[in-house]
Amino acid sequence: MKNEKLGKLYKRVDHCKFCKTAGNNLQHIHGYGVMNPKLMLVLVNPTYRNLSSDPEYKSARFPFIGVRQFWKVLAGGGLISKTAAYDLPLRSNWKRGHTEKLQRELLKNKLFLTNMVKCCYDHSA
Repeated sequence: MKNEKLGKLYKRVDHCKFCKTAGNNLQHIHGYGVMNPKLMLVLVNPTYRNLSSDPEYKSARFPFIGVRQFWKVLAGGGLISKTAAYDLPLRSNWKRGHTEKLQRELLKNKLFLTNMVKCCYDHSA
């Protein structure tokens, strides 16, 4: 997903004045996938349970990183491979390689995954 306009938009989102004034240190959850996807999933709001919301996280930020049940649902619907979804570990054992595997699945299956709201808070469910 190399798109200059999208990259600029993500940088603007990361400088959200509301989050800064509220003292929110969690990272925004952008989205990931192909440009002109076969299917774009737009979820509601990110949760602090997403591993990519951690300020120390330094890779692609998209919904449900670290939440294997979500990926099993996508696999059950035929949107990603069952192998990719069912090989995911518990959140506590999640590694960058697991996220990279999901990135490849999103690209291979021509999907884009994002949230309507990008700001992430420690009290979101």
